[in-house]
Amino acid sequence: MDNFNVLKSSLTDDVVTLTLDTIVGLRPGYTVHVYGVGQHFDGNETLTAVTTTVVDGVDVYTVTYAVNHADIAEATSYGQMRIRCTWIDDTDVEDWLGGPPDDAVDADFLTTCVEAANAWCYARRFAAGYEDWPTHLPNDSVRQAAVTLAAALYRERGSVDSFSSFQQMPVVAPLAGSLGQIMRLLGIGRAAVA
Repeated sequence: MDNFNVLKSSLTDDVVTLTLDTIVGLRPGYTVHVYGVGQHFDGNETLTAVTTTVVDGVDVYTVTYAVNHADIAEATSYGQMRIRCTWIDDTDVEDWLGGPPDDAVDADFLTTCVEAANAWCYARRFAAGYEDWPTHLPNDSVRQAAVTLAAALYRERGSVDSFSSFQQMPVVAPLAGSLGQIMRLLGIGRAAVA
C-alpha cells in the first residue's frame, strides 16, 4: 500500500480535515497513521468521513477524524498518511509465544513486530488482489499468518536471518523458515481458476 500525500490540513470544532492527493482504498472506520503534518494532526487516528467534492471543476479529496484541540486554520501541508492494519495485537502473539515479554524494552519490540506483521500481511494480500478491510480480520488463516510472522520476527531479534539456535554442529543446509506457511495461510500464490 502506498502512502497518501497530505496537501492541506485544518482543525475546526475538534474535527481534523486533511486534503489528500487521492482517497482510493480509504473508507470511514479505517485506522490510519498520519505523520509529518504537525503536532496536533500526527498519530494513529480513525477516519470518520472520506469524501470527494468538486471545486471549480476539480475533484478535492478529504478525510476527517476527531481530535480534541483548539481550532487551527487551513494550511498547506507536506505530510503523509498510511492505512494502519489492526488485524492482530500484542496479546495474540504473547499467547503464541507462551507469555508476555520479560521487560518494557522487549514489550516495545513485540509491539513493533506486531505492527510490521500487520502491515506486511495486509500489503501482500492487497498486492495479490484481495480487498480486505484493515480493521476487520478477513479469516482465521490470515490471523494465524500474521501471528506466526510477528512471533518469528520477535524470536529473530539480533539474528541475521532466522531465530537463534544453540546447535554446536554446523548446519549443512540452511533451515527452512515459515514464510511458505505464512504465504499459504494468507492465500497468496494459489492457483487461479479460469
